[in-house]
Amino acid sequence: MAAFDQAVDLRPSLTGQSGKRASSAVDTPIVVALVSSFASIVVASLSAVWTARLQRRLVAEERSVGAKAELDRYREPLLFAANELGDRIDNIRNKEFLSTYLGAQDHRRDLALRSTLFRFGQYFSRLELLYANHSLMHFANDEATKTVADLLGEIGRTFAADELDRAGDPVRPRFMLWREEQHAIGEMMCKSHDGKPISNIGYASFANDYDKRYARWFTTFAEDLDSFAADLDSDAVGDSERLRRLQDGLAKLVLQLDEERAYVQLDDHGQPTRASWVTRAGKPSLRAQYRAESRPDVTPP
Repeated sequence: MAAFDQAVDLRPSLTGQSGKRASSAVDTPIVVALVSSFASIVVASLSAVWTARLQRRLVAEERSVGAKAELDRYREPLLFAANELGDRIDNIRNKEFLSTYLGAQDHRRDLALRSTLFRFGQYFSRLELLYANHSLMHFANDEATKTVADLLGEIGRTFAADELDRAGDPVRPRFMLWREEQHAIGEMMCKSHDGKPISNIGYASFANDYDKRYARWFTTFAEDLDSFAADLDSDAVGDSERLRRLQDGLAKLVLQLDEERAYVQLDDHGQPTRASWVTRAGKPSLRAQYRAESRPDVTPP
């Protein structure tokens, strides 16, 4: 009887061990399946993240290439206009252009005045043609074109700043053009089709239509050129801070745009050796330097 009881008592124990072995056998595939599922989820998540990053990178690269391509499309016209304007500003500041020609009693006076105004307007019209197709924000947000966008913005702010070159009676900023004036001049000097600028006018059209179409926008600026020439002749001023900053900004713009080095040349240290107006950019005018040397009490502008 005791042996029977012992046998009876052993059965539950044997059964329990067998159950544990069975449970363990069942649990192992489940664990493997769970691990495999978790690994799949992780791999899928990482793949999705990598794919998204790759997609964003591709989009950014496409946008960069697109912005660069669009800038390249307008590069030469803008480069030409910036070089022409920078050269004329240098002539005004360093080569007695205004004193020589605005005092002339023949057709050269009108030609000197209107050709100078044309070069300012030509620069604005090239910008208007660029912005009519692509916003400045588009270029400013792209690494390939950001430097050019920054320079264009700085030049525009220099034109619009009201703290520069305050002179006259009553005192007012000389050579100041607000953003709206810059856009208006640029827009008017563009040829349009279906309300969209497609090209720029030439000097002949500008000169022929000046009195009727452009004079109202340039009258004050033309007066500033005359008064600045008079102040230079009387030695009341030696330079224009606004024109100095504009020449400097335009030189940097030309250096940035002139990838083929058709307008400027650099030495082994990356410093410009040509054109002459670029090499003088950012410096006080020759007249201002002379005044500083001969009159130490006079501070260059």
